[in-house]
Amino acid sequence: MITALLKYQLTERMRRLINDAMDISGGAGICMGPSNYLARAYQSIPIGITVEGANILTRSLIVFGQGAMRCHPWLLKEIQAAAQAEDVVAFDTAFMGHVKHIFSNLGRSTWYGLSNAKLVAHGSPLTRDYYRHLTRLSSQFALLSDYAVLALGGNLKRRERVSGRMADILANLYLCSAVLKHFEEQGEPEADVPLMAYACKLTIHRAQQAMLAAFHNLPHPWLAKTLRTLMFPYGKPFSPPDDALIHQVARLALEPSATRDRLTAGIFI
Repeated sequence: MITALLKYQLTERMRRLINDAMDISGGAGICMGPSNYLARAYQSIPIGITVEGANILTRSLIVFGQGAMRCHPWLLKEIQAAAQAEDVVAFDTAFMGHVKHIFSNLGRSTWYGLSNAKLVAHGSPLTRDYYRHLTRLSSQFALLSDYAVLALGGNLKRRERVSGRMADILANLYLCSAVLKHFEEQGEPEADVPLMAYACKLTIHRAQQAMLAAFHNLPHPWLAKTLRTLMFPYGKPFSPPDDALIHQVARLALEPSATRDRLTAGIFI
């Protein structure tokens, strides 16, 4: 599932990156010739997006549609136990485990919504706030996943737009965790803080927006509104990167520095 998630997310990001580069390059990116370093990349982008599972299929069906079954701690066990009609004990164990899982995530999601996970102490002072946001959204995503599975049942795979939004939530939470892990393994260089902050703010905001969009499209609107209020009692807490942060990131890319060397390591320039 992680492979499918990264495939569709990274190739879509590459498409946006190449399109932006074409806009910046202007005529130099359009006219074919030995000096055009973008044309072949622009031509080949659809290959990565379409081959080995088209992104539209991967996002809408595979990541959450199959991942919800395989990655849930109790759902697959319940189905397997139900298929064994004689194994009542295994089904009861899985079912009660699922019920406890739902109420545990309900309590965590409500508390984190009220407190914004302020008591979570993971990470260093530079990364702690982002770990708190990830912890909060991960608990809320787990609860939202159970709601979607229980409300839609077998129709979940046919509700591809809902499944796609759930995949977007998971993808952005995963990418944010990958950014934090990479930043820590690099020794948390101070010069890289704007890059880390930009990536975390962007992915957390996108996860939040996808989560709110999923709420608006799930059955039983009264229940969806109640859960949304419990999870986001103060409205939308996460904003995208502001212009000042974007300018800092742009300067890191434009000016020679150790940060830019780390970003371009292994890339032919």
